[in-house]
Amino acid sequence: MPAGSLVGFGGWNSVHSGVAVYAIDLTAHTATWQAYLPSPFNARIYDVAIRSNGELWASVNTFSNATRGLYTIDLNAYSMTRVLAMPSPPFGLAFGPGTVTSSYCTTKPTSNGCLPLISGAGNASATARHGYTISCSNVRNQATGLLLFGLSGQAALPFGGGTVCVAAPRLRAGVHDSRGSAAPLVDCSGAWSLDFNKWHAIQPWIPAGATICAQWIGRDPGFAPPANYILSDALEFSVIP
Repeated sequence: MPAGSLVGFGGWNSVHSGVAVYAIDLTAHTATWQAYLPSPFNARIYDVAIRSNGELWASVNTFSNATRGLYTIDLNAYSMTRVLAMPSPPFGLAFGPGTVTSSYCTTKPTSNGCLPLISGAGNASATARHGYTISCSNVRNQATGLLLFGLSGQAALPFGGGTVCVAAPRLRAGVHDSRGSAAPLVDCSGAWSLDFNKWHAIQPWIPAGATICAQWIGRDPGFAPPANYILSDALEFSVIP
């Protein structure tokens, strides 16, 4: 459906085994059936909310605990995907203020001319188990890297032929392969990605309100030591509850 459309959801239809979707025209005062969302038996949508990245989320109740919970809804494919099981789905949904994210510092070109760029998407939370992805695109393929981060602010320290953009003390999150094109080809098809909330949920310790600086760092075998590093630009972002 076009962006900005007003959408309504009807009850579960036993013939079509899904929830009806309607396009609502506020000028003509009409509700036009569009499709059925394939859904669990007797699904009832309590409420919906739109995330900052455009995702449509719904609180869904059914006859069975095995299918109740929070779902994402794709109105292009008319599909529903359960993301979180909840025996007692909430009657209302709302997304809080999004994470304030800003980029800074300078990326180091890789030995084959890639310019790795960091980005953040979603909401960094002290309590959520997923939902804030820190990625790095345009990375040298088949390169190992990790996320360097800290709570002590920005920095601009010469290192490995580039710049470390995170002030000490610094911590590391995960080790990832950039993948991309298979060797022996060398190009910029690699990427790194980490759901920071998911990583933090294993042993939560970062408080709400904290400001975090983060940067991707990896190995670049095309440079001789000690310059054999990949260094992205950096992000500064706030943590919500």
